[in-house]
Amino acid sequence: MLNKSTIILELQRARLAHERWIKKVEHFIEGLPVDVDTITLVPTDCGFGKWFYGPIGENLKNEYVFERTMERIEHCHNTLHETYEKVYILFHTKPSSLIARIIPIGGAKRQRAMATLYLEKLKILSEELLYLIGKLEKAVKAVDTVLLSKQKYKEGNYKFSA
Repeated sequence: MLNKSTIILELQRARLAHERWIKKVEHFIEGLPVDVDTITLVPTDCGFGKWFYGPIGENLKNEYVFERTMERIEHCHNTLHETYEKVYILFHTKPSSLIARIIPIGGAKRQRAMATLYLEKLKILSEELLYLIGKLEKAVKAVDTVLLSKQKYKEGNYKFSA
């Protein structure tokens, strides 16, 4: 069984990893220098994803009291990566048709405008994810014993601190 302070500390580290990831994405979209290879596309490969899909996150997902929040976090986190993937494709895919290569429609201006729209969506999703992480942290702090089975919770043996 993991103790509460370890879970909270690791959750805070995961939040920080997300904040660093989203800042790199912002810099990339704004045209600032950033190593694009350090901005992971796959949700399980980023710092937050490693925590979420790692032992602590998996244990929290299996706890009845955290289950709904963890589902919402996962959905939000996956949507963030799906949205960033669109930005990545926008900047890293060459036009496929001959006409698009000869006569670029909108070119770099259009590309930058679309990326800016995606950035706004990413910022909203990031704020939602940070809110949900905060909600999860409060819930972890509120329980006396973390990582009890669903059965014990259903039997009324799950204790909350005052």
